[in-house]
Amino acid sequence: MDFEDKKYTKRLKLIYSTIINSYISQTFFNHINIITMSAITDKIKGNWNVIKGSIKQEFAEASDEDLAYQEGQEDELLGRLQILMGKTKEEVKDFIDKF
Repeated sequence: MDFEDKKYTKRLKLIYSTIINSYISQTFFNHINIITMSAITDKIKGNWNVIKGSIKQEFAEASDEDLAYQEGQEDELLGRLQILMGKTKEEVKDFIDKF
């Protein structure tokens, strides 16, 4: 193997390791996101009336439509709450997580 082949092999190894590390990181964070969303979904299902009451106290302008909860539509609910509360998705999740 000459110098150029070694250089090429080194580059391939670097590219390969970058791709693998990126895939592993993405898979890990997707898994964490699923676990987090599952925990938030459980909180919403179990405590929605309490959470909804707290939101209505803090945000009087919240309409019943804003706070309508349908099972399986948690992402849409979080999006509506983000707009209503003027917070990021993570801040809304943290708010819900208090209950």
